[in-house]
Amino acid sequence: MDDLLELILEIVLDGTIEAASSRKVPLPLRILLGAFVWIFLLIICGVMVKIGIEQHSVIFVGLSVLIFVVYVYIIISKIIKYRR
Repeated sequence: MDDLLELILEIVLDGTIEAASSRKVPLPLRILLGAFVWIFLLIICGVMVKIGIEQHSVIFVGLSVLIFVVYVYIIISKIIKYRR
């Protein structure tokens, strides 16, 4: 079951990322697909923080927050680069 879920998520996310970065796809659809990937990764970071808090693991929570901060920094830098 885990393998099936991993395969489906890999296909969906890879397809979404490819479509979001393709110039052939209309801009509003690319923005929507990019938002989908962004929200999915934010959910993953949130789940990691929740697990770290439940297990009282400061290292895991810190690592999760660090991943979130780096991820937000990359998104903001990409948006600024796109606007220029």
